[in-house]
Amino acid sequence: MEKAFTSFRLILLLLHYVMASSTMIQTNISTDQLALLSLKSEIISDPFHFLDESWKYSRRDRQSSKHERFAHTIQSACSIPLAVFNISRIEVIAFTSNYLSGTLPNHFGNGFPILKGLYLSINKLHGHTPTSLSNCSELQILPLSGNEFDGPIHREIGRLSNLQKLFLGSNHFTGMTLHYLMKEVGNLVNLMDLGMERNQITGSIPISMFNISSLQYLLLAKNNLKGSLPWEIGNLTKMQVLYLNENRFNGEIPKDISNLVELEELGLEFNSFSGSLKMESFNISRLRIISLLHNNLSGIIPPNICSVLPNIEHLYLDKLTNLFGIIPHSISNC
Repeated sequence: MEKAFTSFRLILLLLHYVMASSTMIQTNISTDQLALLSLKSEIISDPFHFLDESWKYSRRDRQSSKHERFAHTIQSACSIPLAVFNISRIEVIAFTSNYLSGTLPNHFGNGFPILKGLYLSINKLHGHTPTSLSNCSELQILPLSGNEFDGPIHREIGRLSNLQKLFLGSNHFTGMTLHYLMKEVGNLVNLMDLGMERNQITGSIPISMFNISSLQYLLLAKNNLKGSLPWEIGNLTKMQVLYLNENRFNGEIPKDISNLVELEELGLEFNSFSGSLKMESFNISRLRIISLLHNNLSGIIPPNICSVLPNIEHLYLDKLTNLFGIIPHSISNC
């Protein structure tokens, strides 16, 4: 393979060599070793010398009944090295913050039966995400943010029943409404973190989204979403971070938002929320950040704001043209 590469940082966490018999161990080590050596041959820079010793195979490695972890910070090619697909026992692949380009092969998900984490954020990957990813049935963490993926998110993603963290933000996903997406994502009963900010997702928030009671982190900012927030948002009692800013939401902010007792960060700015500013709706002791700027809210800042929000650090209320009254003296106690 020609080494006309753009350098980038590559981290591989390889957990492997758990086989049923010594024959299987030797066979797979031989196969995996060849793949690793092929991958190593594509490395153009190893500034911390991680590859000097850590990829040698000892007798202890071959006979170990436990997973062995290999962590490397190296520099390699500008596309995903093909040798990776020949390593049978990978649990985590991390190519975050590099210059990876090209598309993911259609067969990408077929060769990783025990893959638990696939980190591809902040690269230059494009095209559709392969439906074969749904074959990685053990996958728990899937960050794809900060690329140039396009088209709709494939429906097969709903088959990843073990998925806990899904980050799809800052891509070019199009041709789908949030209702379409939630028909599949709504099946991910173990999902805790969902990031879909900075895409072109349309429509309103479906009620089914609020049935994922495990959600702790939800980013829907900077899309083209509209409509009002349903009172069912109060069902997300484990929610810690919620950003819905820079969409076209309207109507009143439901008082049921006060049921989000674990909430720490709330971003609702640059929407068209209306009605009275009722800080009692945010009577959540953990809240540190509230941003309501650039909405159509009216009313006064309550005099007891610090008892309502004892841990508040950032409170953004600018550009609320219908806000009136005085700034309460008690705010100095926040």
